[in-house]
Amino acid sequence: MNSASNPPARSRAELLRAFFFVNLVALQFGIDSTLWLPTVFSYISTITAHRRVHYYLSLAQLLPSAVQVFVSLLVGPIVALFTLSLKWSMVVFILLSFVGNFLYSCAGPFAINNVWALIGGRMLAGLASGSSALAMSYIVSSSSTDERLESLSQYRSFAGVAFVIGPVLSIPLTTFSFHIGRFPVDQNNAPTFVSSFIAVAVALITCCFVRQKRATQVNFLKVIVHNRSELTGHSKEIWAVPLLLLLLLFLSAFLMANVFYTMSDLMRSPDHWNLGLTLISGLQAIVFLFALIGSLLADSFRRIIQTSMQRASSFRRRIHTALDIQSDDDKGSLLTDKLVSEVVLSACSFLATVLGCILSIISLAVQAHTTGSHAGSVACFLIACTIMMAAYNIQAATLPSLYSKCLPAKLRTVLTPWYGATVALGKLAAPPIIGAIGVSRAHNNGWIASQALCIAIAFLAIALQALFLCPLIRAVLRQSR
Repeated sequence: MNSASNPPARSRAELLRAFFFVNLVALQFGIDSTLWLPTVFSYISTITAHRRVHYYLSLAQLLPSAVQVFVSLLVGPIVALFTLSLKWSMVVFILLSFVGNFLYSCAGPFAINNVWALIGGRMLAGLASGSSALAMSYIVSSSSTDERLESLSQYRSFAGVAFVIGPVLSIPLTTFSFHIGRFPVDQNNAPTFVSSFIAVAVALITCCFVRQKRATQVNFLKVIVHNRSELTGHSKEIWAVPLLLLLLLFLSAFLMANVFYTMSDLMRSPDHWNLGLTLISGLQAIVFLFALIGSLLADSFRRIIQTSMQRASSFRRRIHTALDIQSDDDKGSLLTDKLVSEVVLSACSFLATVLGCILSIISLAVQAHTTGSHAGSVACFLIACTIMMAAYNIQAATLPSLYSKCLPAKLRTVLTPWYGATVALGKLAAPPIIGAIGVSRAHNNGWIASQALCIAIAFLAIALQALFLCPLIRAVLRQSR
């Protein structure tokens, strides 16, 4: 009877086969998010004056993130409220990516020739981020509790691979050009034309191969209305944990967006390294590739930390036994060690972000005070970006894991829409702040100050985890026993 009601969890290979075509949504969204980055500075330069490029580059990253905030908050509840098809809702949002990229590609000279068309295209692409949220909802509703972590990890892996594929695809696309009448298809818009066609292909694959499934999960508005007394009855500690995790997700997304913005700006800007577009695409691909390899080791790092903590706990229990002091139960202590080890790994990743920011500052200082070849400063900057992206990938695994493990189910349902919205808010906040500080002073002093701000943010995240998150998690676990 139990085996019938609780079938065994599927293997990693079985889950990959089951959700392969859904995971392609993550691949498409990741490619869409990165394929345009190496060329955006150059593209904006063809439409507006050089002194305004930094401003419009900031808007091109800021406004799509603002759209993502509202999409993250609304798309899941609306689809669930009306029990719409997850499959066809995904198709609609993927096709919005096609429209957005096509509009972006036609924004240049001899076509629309308007920078706001470029920004509008990116805003439509931001609206298309709803496909990613729906794909994750599809996976969650189609997998058991035991399968969910592995299924979502595979989904994130597809997104990480896309971060590499995007810049790699840009390399050949930045080496040729042709004209359709007077309209040029060149290094600036060819990548996004390809991105639009990839969106059409993934939409067709979704139509043909993804099974029909309607959103049946409980709408978070209904949960609030029907469970107000239970939700308000939770202790302050149980409410504090998710709010603190959301703040950490915001800080993590801010630091990630700093990498995206500075790579797009500094590597192409004539005031800095002024690298060629093909070279930029190749270098960004290398950065994302090594960052992906680093993130794949996150689980190994977590096991090492947990093993060390378990050894320390075992030694402590032996001391308590020798001194006849009562210890925590083994099961509760083991669960605490598992969760705290994830907090420690997350804190270490923020410490790695500090190291990356320091290297970024060094590269900017060297670039400002040397003449001739800047190969050394470029290499230092790329190492810095790789470390920071690898750190973000670790945070993208540990923080959602803690989010899912530390909260009661109904409280988790209420706060789930804020997960994606918080990440989008971090991406929204970074471009205007980093850009404004960066251009505020000459000789790279402004950009150095922007990286110093990121160091302060990373240290804030470390302090929050050390001083508040670990004690709160221990308190929540004690209450649940």
